[in-house]
Amino acid sequence: MQTLWKTSQNGGEVKRLLPLLVPTVVVLILWAGIEARNRHPVDRVFMGFDTWIEVEVLRQHLDLLDTFHVYIEEMDALWDRYSQESLLSQINESNMVVKVDEETFQFLKRTLDISTKTHGYFTLLAGSLSDLWGFGSEPRIPQEEEIEQAVELIRESRIELREESREVARIGQATLDFGGAAKGFLVERLGEFLQEEEASEGLINAGGTIYSLGRNTVVGIIHPREDSLIGSLNIRDQAVSTSGDYYRYFDADGVRYHHIFNPLDGYPNQDFASVTVVDESALKTDILATAVMAGGKEAFMMVADTFPGVPLIAVTPKGDIIANREGEEIFTPFEKKDEKRIFN
Repeated sequence: MQTLWKTSQNGGEVKRLLPLLVPTVVVLILWAGIEARNRHPVDRVFMGFDTWIEVEVLRQHLDLLDTFHVYIEEMDALWDRYSQESLLSQINESNMVVKVDEETFQFLKRTLDISTKTHGYFTLLAGSLSDLWGFGSEPRIPQEEEIEQAVELIRESRIELREESREVARIGQATLDFGGAAKGFLVERLGEFLQEEEASEGLINAGGTIYSLGRNTVVGIIHPREDSLIGSLNIRDQAVSTSGDYYRYFDADGVRYHHIFNPLDGYPNQDFASVTVVDESALKTDILATAVMAGGKEAFMMVADTFPGVPLIAVTPKGDIIANREGEEIFTPFEKKDEKRIFN
């Protein structure tokens, strides 16, 4: 884990660079005029959802951190695809409807509502595809016919929800994997808990998805191939997610194969090295960043048309920046002589 700490104080303003928990984004928070003791921020780092989760709240909401800890542990245990005891494994192994808890049902309902608008570039049914490529065990390039079969399973499968009885049915043989949306939902729910407690400020950072409540937060986007930042953007009462090809990947014959697959063809797309999305909903940013990373330029244009007003910022493997109009308005690139920027 790479950690960056920088703290300076000048005239009551504190600038603090949070630890970089995964190689996706850096967060710089601007605090101004903190005087009362109960306004001093308190942070805690949890482990869950296969990543580090950092939550920072003001001191008067310290008790919330224990609530968050319990919630993270409970949901992580329920949604662990590699645990035979988890609810997700029960759904994957059952040919019958499965009764689920309210949080899981709401996660599926919210996720399906967004994913159905991505034209197939995002699905919760890509678990078998990830297994085929060996992520989680021994990465490999599958045979073409194997990939075709996995894509066909996804195409022939679906998820059915029964709201009155709070039941879920997996129709078909594709395997459910919540990885592309779980962290977004987690961040969104923790943010909702903060608002329910009338917290004025808070910050949540979970593996590339960040939510900032009541404060201006500068998020730095890392260059996909260099040990540096390629630019930054500001958020307040918003979430930002970055998906990239530099966290889980392997190289073969000069090609980088990452863990975010296009469900329509079964391969990791090579158009972008990272994709960043900003919205009020952390779940939406997580899903859309994954969808655009999976589908490349075609998915970028589709998301820009289907989700108007949502800022999109993509970085190519060479470091070129592609953004829609909304992304251009909020993104500040760190200029280099050979940098190429494309704004749509």
